[in-house]
Amino acid sequence: MRVQFLLLPALLVSAYGDEISLQVASDDDVEKLVVHHLVRRRLYDLGEDVTLCWATPINGSSAREDCSGAEVVYEDPPPSGMVQGDAYEVSYQMLVPIPRSPTPTIPHANIHSCERNVGFCTPFVANTPGLSTHSTALTGTLTTVGTTESTSFTSEVQLDAGQYTIIAHCRWYDTSGAQHNMARAVMRDVAPPFNVLVYVSIGLGAFVFLIFVAMAVYFVRTHVRRYRMLEQKAEAAFRARSARVRSACEHSSKLAFPMCCVSYSDFKAHGKIVSYEKARKLHQHTVFDTAEDVRDATRGGAGEKHTIAFVSHQWKGVRIAHPDPTNSDFAAVTRGVDSLVQTKGLDESKLLIWIDFTSIPQRNEALQRLSIASLPVYASFASFFLVSAPPTVNPDTGVLYDLAAWESRGWCRLEQWARITQHGVDEMYVLDGGETPRSVSEDFEMLAKSMHVYDAEFTVDDDKLALVDTSIALFHLLLSKETKGELDGLGKRLLEKAVELKDVVYPASLFDDLIFITESITKNGVAERRAIGREVTTHQSFTKAKSSSKVAKQTTPVAAKGEPPYVV
Repeated sequence: MRVQFLLLPALLVSAYGDEISLQVASDDDVEKLVVHHLVRRRLYDLGEDVTLCWATPINGSSAREDCSGAEVVYEDPPPSGMVQGDAYEVSYQMLVPIPRSPTPTIPHANIHSCERNVGFCTPFVANTPGLSTHSTALTGTLTTVGTTESTSFTSEVQLDAGQYTIIAHCRWYDTSGAQHNMARAVMRDVAPPFNVLVYVSIGLGAFVFLIFVAMAVYFVRTHVRRYRMLEQKAEAAFRARSARVRSACEHSSKLAFPMCCVSYSDFKAHGKIVSYEKARKLHQHTVFDTAEDVRDATRGGAGEKHTIAFVSHQWKGVRIAHPDPTNSDFAAVTRGVDSLVQTKGLDESKLLIWIDFTSIPQRNEALQRLSIASLPVYASFASFFLVSAPPTVNPDTGVLYDLAAWESRGWCRLEQWARITQHGVDEMYVLDGGETPRSVSEDFEMLAKSMHVYDAEFTVDDDKLALVDTSIALFHLLLSKETKGELDGLGKRLLEKAVELKDVVYPASLFDDLIFITESITKNGVAERRAIGREVTTHQSFTKAKSSSKVAKQTTPVAAKGEPPYVV
């Protein structure tokens, strides 16, 4: 078979994550790109009725994969005679075989309509005027039917005149955390709207009047129907966000992976921080499978009472074999803990240490992710929260690691904030190389900085998205204590600061209205969409007015004679 291509103009498509960039390319580049796809892939753009699949591993790049039985099926496809401006409901079903290990929640499903002259229409083509139009993103839950998990969606499609490749796009995740995208296409031509004016100009007055009445009725009915549809979608989306908040709050104290500690005597005997795998091989882990197990152990409810010290520290390099190459953290921790044993009268034989390199799996990435997801819960159970931050220079890179560097890391701030929200501010210390630990339980400035998790640095920026539900749960826990009258002193001041700066601490780009929903559910037990909308608007207006007031004060400083102006 011989295939001819008309390239006017040629567009080169490049994938970066979940987006597509388009740029003008030479004829040779486009010919190579098209031939590459023709040789290696079956393309629905060539008329084949197939489902195409892509996989994106965690921290990896998107690539085509064998669907292995997963597919998208049109239940009610776009009609053949589509007209510009008309809205069409398109129903489609996604099916994933149970052996593919899909998670039940479907985070994204919608319809992409690509101009056919653009090129290959994939789930990664961005919503761009003149190139691709997306319907509203939907969410859903898989239901088991025999050996398959499935769910259905209905999206509204409304297009301008033109020739389109219309794909039904569904996204799901497997239990390893990998992202999968599926798409199935149909080709449709959208005709220009019917020109009523041509016939009106030659009609009689009565005919004109009837047409006018019919158009008015159609206009009203269409807009009323569309308004109701938008209202229903908005309400459904709000219910989904409320359910997400409730789920996050319910799982705020549950372990995704057991809490693995080592006795202080074993920790100290090694002379350095050892890996999780070495401690496990030596049978030195004390393992708590559930949060209840940890509570019993720290309260003495199941026998001996243990004390847990949670050590938070910064790795002295990126992707290095050992987090403490100069042994500075080990020295600071042992010196600080020895001091606490003496001053607090602790029983060293009942003292357990949690530190990431020893307590989190290092070789099995799947178990490592589960353990990292439980970090806030681990920190919350610790009787002592120790920040190891002795000034240390990496001998290979020359980079300085100290308390300021520790405070700049997102995960470090989250660990500290989790401890504050669930356990309070007592027994929090900095181990900065001195002979004795420095208490920071009254250092409001340092403690308040920990709530600004999303202003901090993350090696993997997607971790911010992964921590949204955790942040919701921590805010709920702190707010619950205040609601029950259990919060006072610094804890109450920290909550007031978090509420005051909620648009900064919990940026809308990541949280939308989730924090406002959390606040309403925690205080009132319910959240109502319109009330939340009014609260968001009021808060945004207040924040904007406050910001304008600060700018005005900064531009007209007033200072006493001989003193620098005070800037608010």
